[in-house]
Amino acid sequence: MNEFLLVSLGPRPEAPVEWLVWNPDEARCVDAGQLAHADELPQLAQLARTHPCYALLPQEQVLVTEVRLPNASRAARRTIPYQLEEQLCDDPALLHFAVGSPRADHRYPVAVVARTLIESWRDRLRAASIPARALFADAQSLRCDPERLIATPLGERLLINGAGLAGLAFASAELASWRPLLERHGVLETLPAAPDDPPLAALAARLSPEQAIDLLQGEYRLQDAPGTRLRQLRIPAVLGLLALILGFAALGLENHRLARQKEALDRQVVELFREAFPEVQRIVDPRTQLEQRLDELRQRRQGSRFLHLLEKSVPAFRQHGAVRVTGMHYAEDDRRLELELQAAEQPAFERFAAALEQNGLRARLGQVQKRQQDTTAQMAVEGID
Repeated sequence: MNEFLLVSLGPRPEAPVEWLVWNPDEARCVDAGQLAHADELPQLAQLARTHPCYALLPQEQVLVTEVRLPNASRAARRTIPYQLEEQLCDDPALLHFAVGSPRADHRYPVAVVARTLIESWRDRLRAASIPARALFADAQSLRCDPERLIATPLGERLLINGAGLAGLAFASAELASWRPLLERHGVLETLPAAPDDPPLAALAARLSPEQAIDLLQGEYRLQDAPGTRLRQLRIPAVLGLLALILGFAALGLENHRLARQKEALDRQVVELFREAFPEVQRIVDPRTQLEQRLDELRQRRQGSRFLHLLEKSVPAFRQHGAVRVTGMHYAEDDRRLELELQAAEQPAFERFAAALEQNGLRARLGQVQKRQQDTTAQMAVEGID
């Protein structure tokens, strides 16, 4: 736990308010003081914003007991007033019930306080811009010793807890009257008061927020005032805006770098285009012009292949005049010449195919169809690379 601010509220708003900044690692008081009354609480707002803050109510104003609940659900909590009805002097509707962490056998500690009291202190803390993490009953917030009772002096009061006693407070002068009853619970040990330490130092040294019951629960949960929330968000907002600006600046620099890189690549493309096609004088879009040139080269290559196949097929046509061509198609992708032929009989096609192969071509006879007066056939002719 880092340094924290402890604020001891008085029994009434007009009573003095003790405060202390405690360093638990070094077990020492860093700063301390006293306010004349609760109206001066705004003086602690700056400390409360820079330190975790815990506020304390006098134990005499808070009843601490326990109930058995099946769980901590809202429905189960609504049964608490009925379980404690015999222990209460006031109408349960006028009281606020705060529930602590469960113990064994589904037993829950409960702190009971007047609604008017908890509402008044909540509003004062909020108005003073003090974002208290919790509001505890002072004696119940102290670390317990299960084997013994410990009496912690606080001014003219004694705070008692331990040995199964959740929290009790009374005037120091009444200790003799209380001692026989207290010693039934266990051995009573009174901590010595350090004359040089502030009154709250002994409480701060034994504060245990983990075991204490926070009274600011449910409808009395302390919400920061809008101004406080805005001030707390100001630094993160500025840092976020700065990060956004830096991000856009980095993006702009990256875009500038990529633009310069693109210009350099474009110049290289133009230079390569001039080397490949020196006859082209005007270069507008080198990529498009390069694609057009490549298309022209592909078309020329395909055209020369077609003419080559026709040229090598001519001797076979001359040798076998009985075979006539009725249709012709050149398949560019397969580099194949597809012929539709007509002859008097099928052997004429076979002799024609043999003649093509003698001229260095590959001929495949396809479908042959016999008709009344002649015969038709399909033939694929390919070059041998």
